[in-house]
Amino acid sequence: MSSIIETVAYATLTLASIVLYPITNKPIKFFAKLLQSSSFTLIWALADIALSPIFINLTTHESFARFWAGNAFFRLDDRLHIVDWTLQHRPQDAGNAMLGPILQEGAAMQALIDQGAAFITQEVLAGASAELAQSFKEVDPSVYMFVLTRAIYIYTLGARKEEAIPNFFKPATRALITALRQENLVNARLGVLVADVASFDAGTEDAATRIVFNRLRNIASEESQGGFFSTRCWGKAVETLP
Repeated sequence: MSSIIETVAYATLTLASIVLYPITNKPIKFFAKLLQSSSFTLIWALADIALSPIFINLTTHESFARFWAGNAFFRLDDRLHIVDWTLQHRPQDAGNAMLGPILQEGAAMQALIDQGAAFITQEVLAGASAELAQSFKEVDPSVYMFVLTRAIYIYTLGARKEEAIPNFFKPATRALITALRQENLVNARLGVLVADVASFDAGTEDAATRIVFNRLRNIASEESQGGFFSTRCWGKAVETLP
């Protein structure tokens, strides 16, 4: 009953926030996210009632239910929950028809986190000063965008531009990297801008370079908005740095 009330309330607030859309899209995005969550909870509850007589071990955690519902419903928060659950699962869960595939998914996501963390420590921060390394550990805002933009540069125009784009980046980020790659841009000045924090902050007066540089920053900004790389990969890298 509560999920029905929540869904109706969030639907009303989402529609009402359309009025503010010309000014800001934050309210509609916020309430739309809540509406999506409450709507899924309602569907999940109905499915639980209908299928529980058949499937005794029906998934009882929302993140697990979203896993079985498909990628369209499987959020970052759900993925992170599954990663954490994987680290403390019971041995018998591996043979469970409902939990076994979830366990495999969690292990695969943990491998992605480890891969992203290794990329950060071995390449993005390669040759980093002690000051930069310390600022990275503290998630200092003054180096946050530099680290993300340098990571994007490496896979877009740098040393790994010919390689497959790893899944520790968000799908939207991978699409933007692919689009920029296809333009076959060559600009030696960009490498200088992402070489160190001082050059990154100073920017450039060259108009053509500035346009591409800003596009790299925009891709990095997209990646910063909730993803493995800017959260768990970063955290794992912090743990492994000396």
